[in-house]
Amino acid sequence: MSSVQQPAAAAAGTEQRDFWFFQRMTGDPAGYHIAGTTPLTGALDPERLRRALTEVTASHPQLRCSFHHDGGEPRVLVHPADAARPEFEVHEAAGAGDPEAFLLERARRPFDLGSACQLRAVLLRHAPDRHDLLLASHHLVLDGAALTQLLHEILSRYAGAPPAAVAPYAEYVGRQVLRRLRDGGRAAAHWRRAFDGRTRPLELLARPTADTGSAGRPGAVASFTVGPELRASLADRCRRERVSLFTGFLAALALVVHERGGAAHQVVGMPLDQRDTADAELGNYTTVLPLHLPDAAAAGTGLLQATQAVLLDAVEHSATSLLDLLPVVTDARTPRDEGAPTVPWRVMVTAVRSRPPAQYGQVRAGVLRPISTGAKNGLGVTFVDDGTQVTLHLSHPGNTTLKGRFGEELLAALGRVAEGLPAPAARAPGTDADRPPAAPSPVAEVVHAVIEQVLGAPLGPDDDFFGAGGNSIGVSSVLAEIRRRFGVRVLVREFFRAPTPAALTRRVQELHDPRDEEPPVADTDISQPPREPGATGSAAPPGPPAPAGPARVAEVVDAVIEQVLGAPLGPEEDFFLAGGNSIGVNAVLAEIRRRFGVQVRVREFFGAPTPAALTRRVQELQHAESKES
Repeated sequence: MSSVQQPAAAAAGTEQRDFWFFQRMTGDPAGYHIAGTTPLTGALDPERLRRALTEVTASHPQLRCSFHHDGGEPRVLVHPADAARPEFEVHEAAGAGDPEAFLLERARRPFDLGSACQLRAVLLRHAPDRHDLLLASHHLVLDGAALTQLLHEILSRYAGAPPAAVAPYAEYVGRQVLRRLRDGGRAAAHWRRAFDGRTRPLELLARPTADTGSAGRPGAVASFTVGPELRASLADRCRRERVSLFTGFLAALALVVHERGGAAHQVVGMPLDQRDTADAELGNYTTVLPLHLPDAAAAGTGLLQATQAVLLDAVEHSATSLLDLLPVVTDARTPRDEGAPTVPWRVMVTAVRSRPPAQYGQVRAGVLRPISTGAKNGLGVTFVDDGTQVTLHLSHPGNTTLKGRFGEELLAALGRVAEGLPAPAARAPGTDADRPPAAPSPVAEVVHAVIEQVLGAPLGPDDDFFGAGGNSIGVSSVLAEIRRRFGVRVLVREFFRAPTPAALTRRVQELHDPRDEEPPVADTDISQPPREPGATGSAAPPGPPAPAGPARVAEVVDAVIEQVLGAPLGPEEDFFLAGGNSIGVNAVLAEIRRRFGVQVRVREFFGAPTPAALTRRVQELQHAESKES
């Protein structure tokens, strides 16, 4: 009697853990589905397509995983090849009503995360030689690049190609873990420096004042075409400036925000593919990073370079987790309207390089078009590039409307980026170019010392930081140290506009009120923390605050939770059962970090959401930091 092979327990990858927790917090079963449709032309055998789908699923362990709740963490089981059966449906378009609405409903159907496979294919037959194919899965399993690769592998198998070589599941997870271990926490430290909890989500959506009947729709999508001529012109401009095409897309968005009078510190989300190879391996290798849009007016003709600097800085510090970033970048003080996403950006900007239409035996597949299955990010701005033209998809909740003619504005902005921006306006009298060099001062001495430490060489008052070899990473280091020394925040775009020690000194003096405290000592070692006001001699700087007693920690935790919930909560009562939500979690943990200087992770609170458990965790972290110091 042969034994039945059992599922194998496995660790969850970094991105899988992220999406697991966000799925549970948002409560929308389809909010983190990944789906797309493609037109198929030519004689098609549905049964043969079903076999190809099943064979590809069997060959990839990432497609044969089930996910289970285990004490606050996802537990993964990898199922045997013969146990995974993807869903496959064939329908006649004549009986489906509105084909687009029909496929959207199929894409939104919840997956059973405890089953052996989260993959669905729906074939909609318009004619014997004309079909639409929907592929849908969960972000726990696939990202956008993987969905495109999956379509290619299924159709290649359909046409008789051998199965693709596949890495074991353990290698898939191991690469994600190893990337974070090699980083050693540097990325998380960078984002803590870059954000102070005061982000400004970019608002491009308006909610109707009356029920328009669309509130029940999961999403609304508008599509625009960037034709071959404009796409080629934009690509040529980006090549000449040695930046990516996505940089051009993001620069155009920055232009639209500027045209609309957008305030500073606007933040958008950017999915980043972290694959180590050029091949789109199946799985989820995507993390989401926050980006501050560059100031188009300040950047002037250097908008593409300023945008590229923002992107490179984000990529340089990408070895982190969205769950780890959330307490850092979320502004708990910003009021959120009902239904707002749990992330600090209301706009998600994505670029997808699609496979161009291709022939697979007698079947020709068109471009895979993404489908928005939920409203988790507010407005989704997706650029789908097939190498010849770009399709711009704007997706948003069905009960919202886009402010103005955003799609047309973005197309016009792409044209302006392709043509090159006009020269910036002439400076008004009394600006940097007309002022005499600043007299030596304690502020100037510190600014020069910080810049010299970063560059490794002194810089004259009016010498250009970038001309002396500085880069965007160096800018981050300089401004972080300036903020630490003076308690003021000089924005990156302000430094880009006038990257000299003299200009930086003047800006610090504008922001710093000398009546608040004595000017800092101009020591030249920026690795040492500043002295406390009034400190003398060479005494060592103070370490972290001494751990507070249990009663004091409990008192603060209770007060913070009561302020967020609007009512007191017993020590062992559940935060979520009392009406708390993910936005409230962010508010609580941000305030705890401000009060005690320790960072309790979202997943830790989610696993034990009571005041008593939070009190214990704060004390553990305080004692751990006290021992390390």
